[in-house]
Amino acid sequence: MLCMRHGKKIIGKCMWCGKQLCKMCDFKNDGKKFYCSDCLEKIAKNPRLKEKYSGITRKQL
Repeated sequence: MLCMRHGKKIIGKCMWCGKQLCKMCDFKNDGKKFYCSDCLEKIAKNPRLKEKYSGITRKQL
C-alpha cells in the first residue's frame, strides 16, 4: 500500500488514529510506536497527554 499524502511505501500506522504512514510523514516514540503529526500536535496541546507521552520525539526518519 502507498501513503495517501506522499505516495510512498507504508512503514507503519499511527497508534492513535490508524493513519498509514511512510518514511516522509512518520514520527516515532523510541522506535517502537508510530504517531502521525496530527496526533503529536494533539498530545502537545493537552498537558495531561503531554505528561503521559513525554518520551515522544518529533524526530523525522
